[in-house]
Amino acid sequence: MIFKESSINIIDNSGCKRVQCIKVLGQGSVGYPGSILVVTIKKAIPKKFRKKKKVLKKGEIQKILLCYTRKGNYT
Repeated sequence: MIFKESSINIIDNSGCKRVQCIKVLGQGSVGYPGSILVVTIKKAIPKKFRKKKKVLKKGEIQKILLCYTRKGNYT
């Protein structure tokens, strides 16, 4: 479960490493797998170590899809 102000570790190839949840879109104020979150980037990989052309910078606001959590699915 993800709440507002939660700190989240990202596992993908976007260049982000850590984000903070600003808002959970959709049903209620708790994010479950399948929810869309509005987040701000707190820590990102430096540009010289990335292969993708799109650059994600610290402080940007993005939307992400929550695929799974460490504790399992709560649906």
